[in-house]
Amino acid sequence: MKGKIIKYKEEIEKDTKYRSEYKSSIDTFLACSRNKMNQDRKDYVDPLKMANNQEKYRKDFIDMLGYPLNTERKETKLISKEFIAKDNNVNIYRMQLLIDNAIKAYGILFEQIDKKNNSLVLALHGGEGTPELVSSIHMDSANYNHLARRLTDKGFNVFCPQLLLWSMTNYGNPYDRQQVNYKMRSLGGTTVALEMYMMSSCLDYLFANYNFRKDNLAVAGLSYGGMYSFFMAAYDTRIKACFSCSYLTDDDGSKIYDWHNDSKINFKATNLPSNK
Repeated sequence: MKGKIIKYKEEIEKDTKYRSEYKSSIDTFLACSRNKMNQDRKDYVDPLKMANNQEKYRKDFIDMLGYPLNTERKETKLISKEFIAKDNNVNIYRMQLLIDNAIKAYGILFEQIDKKNNSLVLALHGGEGTPELVSSIHMDSANYNHLARRLTDKGFNVFCPQLLLWSMTNYGNPYDRQQVNYKMRSLGGTTVALEMYMMSSCLDYLFANYNFRKDNLAVAGLSYGGMYSFFMAAYDTRIKACFSCSYLTDDDGSKIYDWHNDSKINFKATNLPSNK
C-alpha cells in the first residue's frame, strides 16, 4: 500500500519579493522605453523635416491611428434635418447624417442668414460635452465661454458634431468609450480614427450640399475637442486654421488613454500654411 503523497506548501512571504521585482522591472522597462522613444521622436521629425515633407508625415500619422482613416470615405447621406430656430444672425438646424451606411452622426449646424460669408468652422466640444453645450443651447458654460456662438457672431457658419464623450450623468445614453476602442483596435483602428472619419465625412456632405468655401475651413475645440482639433488639422487637408485649447500635455502626465501617442510619431498639424 502506497503512502500518502505530501504536497509541498509554504508561506506567501517567500515568493513576494519575486512579484515585487517583476513589477519593478516593468516600471524600469517602461521608463527606459519612454526615454528611447523620446529620442526616436527627435530623430524622426523636426520642424524642418516636416516642412519639407508634410505629406509623408501626414500619411504616417494616418497609418498610426489606423482604420477607418486609411480607407476611402463613402458618400454621406442626410437622414434628417430639423429647423430649430432663427437666432440673431443664424438659422439653427439639428442634423443627422448616415456615414458608411451604418453610423448615424449627429450635429448642429449654424448657418449664416447673410450668405456673404461662406466660411465654415468645425467647433468641437470636450469630455462630457455635447453640441448644445459648446454652443450655449442647454446652458452657459464657463469652460466653453460660448465658443460656437462667438464664431457665429463673427459671421462664420459653424458645425458642431456630437462625439462619443457626453456626460452619462447629465444626458443618459450609457456607453463605454474604452470598450469601443478595444473593439476598434481589434479591427486595426482606434476610436479616435473612427470619430475623425465621421467628422470628415460630415464635412464631405456639407461641402457637397452648401455653398461653403472648401479653401476657408477652420477647426476649434476645447480639451478633448482641442485634441481632435489638432488631429483633424493634421488629417484633413481642407482645414486651413486650427485653434486648440486645453489639450497640449506630456504623455506621462495624462491619465486619458486616447490622448497618448506611443508610436515614434510626434504629430503636428502638418498641412497648415505657415502664414496663417
